[in-house]
Amino acid sequence: MGKTLVAVADSPFPNLNPAEAVLSELDAEMVLADEPTLEGILKVAAQADGLMVTYGQITADVIKGLKKCKVIGRFGLGVDNIDIEAATKAGIAVVYVPDYCIDEVSDHAMSMLLNLARKISFSNSLVQAGRWEMPAVTPLSRLRGRTLGLAGLGQIPRAVAPKAQSFGLKVIAFDPYVDKEVAKALDVELVDLDTLLESSNYVSVHVPMMPETEKMFGADAFKKMKPDAL
Repeated sequence: MGKTLVAVADSPFPNLNPAEAVLSELDAEMVLADEPTLEGILKVAAQADGLMVTYGQITADVIKGLKKCKVIGRFGLGVDNIDIEAATKAGIAVVYVPDYCIDEVSDHAMSMLLNLARKISFSNSLVQAGRWEMPAVTPLSRLRGRTLGLAGLGQIPRAVAPKAQSFGLKVIAFDPYVDKEVAKALDVELVDLDTLLESSNYVSVHVPMMPETEKMFGADAFKKMKPDAL
């Protein structure tokens, strides 16, 4: 019996040494596609026992070309780039890493919030243009006492909540799949989507792409938000 073959559709990392070290202990080998196209992926994955992916699109056509694959794994949390229905029909399990980069992504969400609230990028562009003037960046509002609405309360927004609260923000969330006790433990108030839109000064979106969320934020949603909401 030969080695188990794990194909990798794409990778943003400089190398795959950590994954290769784990697989070597299981007598498995890993091979990376030259490019994350249909042809590029199938060149290494057609006869593979498993397929790993980061950002590449694992479409129904890719899945159709997998002859031996038993599992598709995502280097990350979401599986938006994998055709789950096609994988299920093919008898292929789809897995992901539930605690992947939770701190890093929640830190980034807070940095983006601070950037917007304090107009950092805009202010920097003014300075780069030789302008140092307060009126151009006013009004500026403090975070303390304002409300952050989290659309979704999965692992990452649960990490965002205490970081936001440390700035004095009240945190509310919309997530029909989360138990109220989970939110209560985070000192987060669960509300419906309309209430979140109407009440929030800032909204941070943390929902997976699926039919029920695809058009969650559009013209109708934006009309319900505060005029100065971010």
